[in-house]
Amino acid sequence: GEKKASLFHHAALLVVPSRQEAMSIVALEGAASGIPVVLTKQCGFSELSDCGGGLEVNAEAGEIASAIGGLLEQPDRCRQMGERGRALAMEKYTWRKAAHYHLALFRKLLQERR
Repeated sequence: GEKKASLFHHAALLVVPSRQEAMSIVALEGAASGIPVVLTKQCGFSELSDCGGGLEVNAEAGEIASAIGGLLEQPDRCRQMGERGRALAMEKYTWRKAAHYHLALFRKLLQERR
């Protein structure tokens, strides 16, 4: 809620060091908040790094630390990553998009049933 939004607002970046996920919701929340995300390849959200909104690394402490340090030294890159991640989140992952997707799915399933 509000506390999480406040934390994201004040964060320089978000680190998601997951070892296994289907798709990291917290990485999506960070991206939607406009902050750059360091995430492991095991987060299941390579789309974020593909668009330039995140930096995907192996789930190893050294790689994660190196990514954090490197990004903190590049504020312009962090700003651009935040903008790209937010654009991805607002383009593909809004409640409205999810509702349209599910309505289309339900309609398709109903038509197939007939």
